[in-house]
Amino acid sequence: MADGEDVATEYTIGWEPQPGPQTALLACPVFEVFFGGARGGGKTDGMLGEWASHADLHGKNAVGLMVRRERVQLLETIERSREIYGPLGARYNDQDKMWRWPNGARLRFAYLECDADADAYQGHSYTRVYVEELGTFPSASPVLRLMATLRSGEGVPCGFRATGNPGGPGHQWVKARYIDPNPAGWEIRKFTYENPWTRETIERDRVFIPSKLQDNKFLGQEYDGAASPNVGLKMTAEAVADGIVERERSEAALRYGVLDPACFKEDGGPSIAERMNKMLIQARLRPFHAADNSRVPQRGSMGGWDQMRSRLVGQDGRPMIYCFSTCAASIRTIPALQHDPARPEDVNTESEDHAADEWRYACMSRPFVRVPVARTRSVPDVGYVAYRSPAPGDWRLY
Repeated sequence: MADGEDVATEYTIGWEPQPGPQTALLACPVFEVFFGGARGGGKTDGMLGEWASHADLHGKNAVGLMVRRERVQLLETIERSREIYGPLGARYNDQDKMWRWPNGARLRFAYLECDADADAYQGHSYTRVYVEELGTFPSASPVLRLMATLRSGEGVPCGFRATGNPGGPGHQWVKARYIDPNPAGWEIRKFTYENPWTRETIERDRVFIPSKLQDNKFLGQEYDGAASPNVGLKMTAEAVADGIVERERSEAALRYGVLDPACFKEDGGPSIAERMNKMLIQARLRPFHAADNSRVPQRGSMGGWDQMRSRLVGQDGRPMIYCFSTCAASIRTIPALQHDPARPEDVNTESEDHAADEWRYACMSRPFVRVPVARTRSVPDVGYVAYRSPAPGDWRLY
C-alpha cells in the first residue's frame, strides 16, 4: 500500500438510536431523566443503548445497575441486551447477571420485588442507575434509595435514567414527579433531592423526555396527576380536627360524617376518632361515626366499590354523586385507579386510593339502590284473549 493512502476501517454497528427521543436520551446531560409515555416507544432499547454509549466513553470507570420490579420482567430486558451487547464484544455472566465490556465497564441486572430490597444497595457506587417501568413501584422510596448510590470517585458524570408506561400501582407518584411539572416534556427543571441515607440535601436537574409509538419506526395512555402521593401530612389527630372545624363551622347543612374504622381502634389510650370527636363536639359540630369498610360484595352484601360504580352510573341519565372542580385529589386519582391483579373486583391498595376510599365510605353510609323501571306486560297473540266473567272459565277463543 502506498504511503499516505487512507486505510479503510470496518465498524460493526450493534445498535444506533432512532432520530427523536432516543437520540435526545443519549445526548442528554441531565442527572435525572424520565423516558416515558406510550407503550412501544422504544424505551427499553433507549436504556440499553444509553448504557452502551456511557460504557464506551468511560471504560472501567463506568459501573451501571439496571433494575425492574419482578424477575420475569427482567428476563425480557436481558434477552434484548444479548442482541445489542453481544456484537459489541461484551461478555455476559448469567450467574452474576452482569455484562462486562472489553474496556472494563460493568452493567448488572437486578430486580426489587419488595421495597426493602433496595436497602441492600446502601454503600454501593454506580455511575448509571436504570429503572425500567417506574409505574410498577408503588412508592418512590426504593427508587430514591437507588438514586443515592450514584457517585464516582473518578469524576465520571453520574445519572439516573428511568422508563414508564401509564398505569400501574405507582402511576400517581410517577406522574406527580415527572409529568405534572411539564406535561409536554423537554423542559429541564431544578429540584432539591434528599439522600435517604445521609439526609444530605442536594440540588439536581430533571427532565421528562416523552416517547410515543410513532417515535419507534420498528413498531410504527399518557400520564396525567398528583401532588405527593402516599405521603401523609404527619399531623396529630387534634390538628386534623382543627382543620375540619375551620372548614365546617359555617356549613350548617352538614348532617353527619364518617371516618375510617381504623381510627376507632384503641391501643393503650384514646383512639384517633375519640380525640377528633372531642374537638368537634366542643365546636358544636357533629362527631364522626365509623364508616362501613366493606370493599367488595360478599354473600349478597353490598360492597363499597359496587356502590360507588352504581352512583356514578346513576339512573335515568342522571348521576347519583357529583364531584366539584375543587376536589383536586379525587379528579387526579380516581380515574387512574388500578385493579388488584390478585383480586380483580378490588382496587390495588398499593396505589394512591385515599380519595377513592372517602367516596366509598360516603356511598356506603347511604346505600343507593336503583328504582326498577315499571314494565307493562304484553299479551302474546296465541289465539285467545283474557276474559273475566261469572261464567266458568276465564278465557275464550276467537
